[in-house]
Amino acid sequence: MIEIENFFPIHYQQELLKLVKARRFNWHYRPKLKFDNFIELKKIFNNDDNIINHEGFSHTFFKKDKVTCKSFLNKKNLLELFINYTKNNFNIEVKDPLRLSCMFSLPTDNYTGNNYLMPHIDYFMPHYTLLYYVNTVDGDTVIFNDKIELEENHSHLKYEQTLKLIDNCNTKNIRKRITPIQGKAVLFDGLCLHSGNIPKISERFVINFNFT
Repeated sequence: MIEIENFFPIHYQQELLKLVKARRFNWHYRPKLKFDNFIELKKIFNNDDNIINHEGFSHTFFKKDKVTCKSFLNKKNLLELFINYTKNNFNIEVKDPLRLSCMFSLPTDNYTGNNYLMPHIDYFMPHYTLLYYVNTVDGDTVIFNDKIELEENHSHLKYEQTLKLIDNCNTKNIRKRITPIQGKAVLFDGLCLHSGNIPKISERFVINFNFT
């Protein structure tokens, strides 16, 4: 896991914050998780008092083979900016971008700093996850030591099925909590379980970049 301050120059940071807070920005509602048909997820939720179930909003800038990135900062394509600055800051070549999306959480005072949303991974294949913090706020990102180990013959399985293969998914060990600071980015193995929390101070905007 690598953290870096000022992933983007200040002018891009400010433009990006302005973009996601624009009145006409297209957010999509994400309801609370429903566990009716997900036995393993329900078991994890019931066995961990720190997990919270909360609604939020998301926006997909780019998704491989489905959504083309049409967002620009200073006439530069946002996906290309993430690809270029990932290489510049982390010295990693983005071979195959998978998804670039933004999560938006409204503040509430019902939760504590010990809480977190459902631990998860974003893709069931070897990949990187880069989190970029659009604004400074509370609502930490939580990175766990626990990692999804996908065997070759299990790579097609989805999260619910994968959890049945792992003994330690009900006993999660926190590796680090990261407080959102505008411009900061954190890069880690995408198969590591991770999550976020709900802010109390103000709205929380985090961009998630998945790639190989």
